[in-house]
Amino acid sequence: MTESSSQDYSGRDFEGQALIGIDFSDSNFSGANLSSSDFTDCNLSGSNFTKANLANGTFNGVNFQRSKFLSADLSGIVAAGSNFRDANLQDVNLSEATLSNSDLFWTNLRGANLSAANLDNSNLGEANLQDANLENCNLAGSDLSGANLTGADLNGANLEDCFIGNAVFTNTILDRGGNSDDSSSNSDNDSDGGMREDYMRDGM
Repeated sequence: MTESSSQDYSGRDFEGQALIGIDFSDSNFSGANLSSSDFTDCNLSGSNFTKANLANGTFNGVNFQRSKFLSADLSGIVAAGSNFRDANLQDVNLSEATLSNSDLFWTNLRGANLSAANLDNSNLGEANLQDANLENCNLAGSDLSGANLTGADLNGANLEDCFIGNAVFTNTILDRGGNSDDSSSNSDNDSDGGMREDYMRDGM
């Protein structure tokens, strides 16, 4: 991996560029334009993407651990198999994003727009999804154990084979017919899209 860590790229224009396998850890990309770029297999951990535009970019296999994305645009990104663990994605636009097989453990997604996003087989354990928009989101096979979905909108979401042990569903919208009044998941119930609650997280 090429070394280029701890650099200031604020306001830079990377639109359409291919920068593969580079170590950009702890760098500043605030206000930068990364739209339609390709950062496959890069290390972007601990970086600042405040108000950056990452729309429609390719970020497969990228390490975003502990990075912050305040007011950033990540709509339509392809970031399969990426690491967003402990990242701050509060109020971020992730609509129609592809995050399959990604690690979002302990990630702050409060108020994020994940409508029509694909998060199948991803780890969302202990994630903060309060007031998030998950309409028509694909969560099939994902781990939501211990996640906080208070006030989240799951209308039309695919929850088949999700693991939801100890997840919080207070005032969560599961369909337009009504809200969930349960404060947490504590019993087997396959009535909501095949969700599973008997899961012990031991390897994601």
